[in-house]
Amino acid sequence: MSNVPPIASLSSQIAGVNPNISQLPIGQAIKQVPQLAQAKLNQIDLSEFALAQIPNLNSVNLEQFSGWSEELISNIPLLSQVPLSSFPVPIASIGSAVMRIDTIYSRYESKRNNTISGSDVEGFAVACEKDCAYIELDDMENAGRRATGPLEGKQWISGKYQEVRGGSGCLSGWEPTGRHPFGEVFKVVVMEPSETSDTVDTALYFRFSLPCGKSPYIIGPVPFLSYSVNSPMFVGRLEGGSSNSISRSKGVASETKPSKPLSSNQTKENTLPTQPLPESKRECARPATYVNGVDVALLGEALAKLSEGIANLENAASADYEAIGEMVCTEGARNCGRAIGRYQLMSYREDVQRAVSSIPGGANFILNVNKGQKPTREELFQYFPPAVQDKVLQNSLAESLVSSQQEIDPKTGQMFRGDRLIERVAQKHFGGSGSKIDASYSNILGGYSLKQYGEKVRELYNHNTSDNCQANSGDSNGISNSVGSGITLNASWSIKVALFISSFLVGMWFLIRLFHKRKQQIFLILIGLGVAVTLGTAALSH
Repeated sequence: MSNVPPIASLSSQIAGVNPNISQLPIGQAIKQVPQLAQAKLNQIDLSEFALAQIPNLNSVNLEQFSGWSEELISNIPLLSQVPLSSFPVPIASIGSAVMRIDTIYSRYESKRNNTISGSDVEGFAVACEKDCAYIELDDMENAGRRATGPLEGKQWISGKYQEVRGGSGCLSGWEPTGRHPFGEVFKVVVMEPSETSDTVDTALYFRFSLPCGKSPYIIGPVPFLSYSVNSPMFVGRLEGGSSNSISRSKGVASETKPSKPLSSNQTKENTLPTQPLPESKRECARPATYVNGVDVALLGEALAKLSEGIANLENAASADYEAIGEMVCTEGARNCGRAIGRYQLMSYREDVQRAVSSIPGGANFILNVNKGQKPTREELFQYFPPAVQDKVLQNSLAESLVSSQQEIDPKTGQMFRGDRLIERVAQKHFGGSGSKIDASYSNILGGYSLKQYGEKVRELYNHNTSDNCQANSGDSNGISNSVGSGITLNASWSIKVALFISSFLVGMWFLIRLFHKRKQQIFLILIGLGVAVTLGTAALSH
């Protein structure tokens, strides 16, 4: 046992153990001292030892360690040298098709149906109606449009502007249109085609799984390869046939891409339009991801708006992507950190630390923040950029929605649904996953109580889904009110129907009670029907 210093040290902590036991094999030592088998290594200070001091540890399969799948590849020694094809879910090329980028088109194109992009739910020939930024592909023979082969003029639509249905089970929703040339581990998405520079960027999107289903590919974008016109591009296996599906426009603005790369001494400027579009010109379609009828994107927006108000009340920076809160400690000073970013996520959260640590230099950055150092806005933007903040929040909300729907609402005695589900998820975001339902206490800096916070987020969410643009996610209970071919059932229409039925029934009852002779009764009933219809029509017209 002395050959394994951590276990030898652990045995010395057990009262009544003979010091000479360290000279025995571990198996014999356990037989002599059964309580040694029940001891745990966290009973000693493990910082004094190295993993290499445990013999043959490197021969243990990785999946035998608890929580191994949640660790970053960069944190596991030598894992970065393992071929991707040897992973549990292999990453390898699917098919062998390589095509040449013939032409690049911006978002102002429309009605494209010769596509090779889509999803594993809708297929990979999903048509596009509007905002159809895309790259046109050709055979490698470089004969251009003069060729008439089956691959001539294939269109890979940009997933920055178009989304398709994806995911499964309780997590089904929308994801960027794209392809899977390297298998199901990630999705390759064409992002911003630039006609001025004849270049296009691609990105990777990942997904997560829960027992009830798999999410759409929404974790991203992770920058991938960039191409120019006439570059070869691996597209994987090309499926035959066409799809009856049409992708949905996200309604996002284009980026103006410079025709030449920026030099090292040039400052990168924000290329998005500086003037907001007029209300009448705005797109109504929203980029969104749905988890059991809840629009995670809009829920995130509601949280962000409320975080901005709280930040102003607390004299902190406004709740944009570079916002930095004050240093706070919770749980008896075991968790210390700052609320950072647009969604005021605490820096000591495990998902925040994992995301930041995935960026070179991020591990030291988040460690210093949790020790009390206040970062600069530039540092926060570098190590916790907007895309990463959005990803962390949406993953957290998705998991919280699924778990909260399995909980009993003490207010209704039923599972959390509709508005109450929104409130509970907001409370968990504000006070932690173990926070008390509808609690009257607030966070450490005061302000909203948990109950008030949940109610306010619910109000903002419902406002976002009921403004001038048609809501994508139906009502707050996940039940669509649309019936027939575009007729919307609303409160005023329901009242008119009730008035019509009431008028009809009152007229019938009055006539039957008033007249007894059969012929007169039939005649006057017909008159009464006419009166009832007239009254009902009048009610419907008001």
